[in-house]
Amino acid sequence: MDNNKKAPSNAQLEQLVPSTAVEFYTSSRMGWAELDDELIDSSITAGLLMNQLIVFERQHIKDVYHWTIYVDELRKESHIGTLTYRQVDKKSVALAYGIVPDHYNNKELMMVLRDAVITAKLKVDADHKVGIFHPYEYEAKPWDKIDADAKIKRLIHDWVFGHSMQELAKKYAYASKDVVKSRLSTLRKRYGEHVVPKAKNRVNYLSHLEYQTTVDMSGSPDKLIIDR
Repeated sequence: MDNNKKAPSNAQLEQLVPSTAVEFYTSSRMGWAELDDELIDSSITAGLLMNQLIVFERQHIKDVYHWTIYVDELRKESHIGTLTYRQVDKKSVALAYGIVPDHYNNKELMMVLRDAVITAKLKVDADHKVGIFHPYEYEAKPWDKIDADAKIKRLIHDWVFGHSMQELAKKYAYASKDVVKSRLSTLRKRYGEHVVPKAKNRVNYLSHLEYQTTVDMSGSPDKLIIDR
């Protein structure tokens, strides 16, 4: 672990977006709860400003920070989605984004929205050395230490962080969720539950690893995609 590792510049941060976009759902918010809301607000806003394809309106109502995101399409501003943040308590935060239902099947607009919010999330991480840039993130996890290829380690990582067996079957091209179940069971027998926890134990397992669990922010008007 390199405690002296420097946070990336804005240019480097922009380069991170394409390779990390698919990891938004499982990206860490380690250390976010220790930051003042004003710092997170400032960094998220700055991160959104880095994207020249969008404009946005910011709202702060009580303990909720809300950014309504638009894209300038044919000289007409179009509302495509939202990004919402709030600190739930001293140990956990909630971060979610959602695309408006009318654009849910528009892959191009989804990509614009997703890249914008991921850049904003990474801006917080980089500015304050939290999240994926938190020193703890450079420590090897239990699945990093096993004698297995990168795909297996990634499979275990995604399982630990809440992906369903059906999602894993699709992501890793397994024939069915039953195949994933059998694969995880085999890995659990080989490496132990301290590496491959059972489904019912995943939340406690994450807590043991000192990760923050996701808080469901459903109830907002848009169709939300929850960071988990």
